[in-house]
Amino acid sequence: MAEQMKIRDQAKFEHARALFMNGMSQKEIARHVGSTEATISKWVEAFGWREIRAAEKVTRPQLINKILQRIDALLEDETEERGKDDKLSKLAKAIEQLDRHANIVSLIECFIAFSMFIERREDLRKLITESLTVSKKADLFGAFVRLLTRLQDLFIEERRRAQPHE
Repeated sequence: MAEQMKIRDQAKFEHARALFMNGMSQKEIARHVGSTEATISKWVEAFGWREIRAAEKVTRPQLINKILQRIDALLEDETEERGKDDKLSKLAKAIEQLDRHANIVSLIECFIAFSMFIERREDLRKLITESLTVSKKADLFGAFVRLLTRLQDLFIEERRRAQPHE
């Protein structure tokens, strides 16, 4: 759906997104950016803002730890036998769903980190500009793919250097 949605005012859209990511309610956002609540709600759903915000605020290990604590409490509670199996089954399904969603969350986190990498590296501006300055329009796509591959290589190398050596 996001691919089909036309954004008339990109600045308003970006401002609304930033406010949402900082925890503001959709009603307040609509008032701040001069839009309707319905529009903000459509953007939140269509562009996955809720999932992105959750990925930034709560980590997968934190969620799994909380579920495991609930499982432990259920196993320790000898007084509650009725419904225990059902509750354990539901918690196990929650972990399974987290594993499925972890892939998309990992991708989102990676793309956010990649974008921040490009934004903070002043030395990349010249590389990007030179790489996309081509004589023929037909070469633009190839130049873009080569540039993207080069930027990804630089990003991965920086991440690799930042990891502690085991």
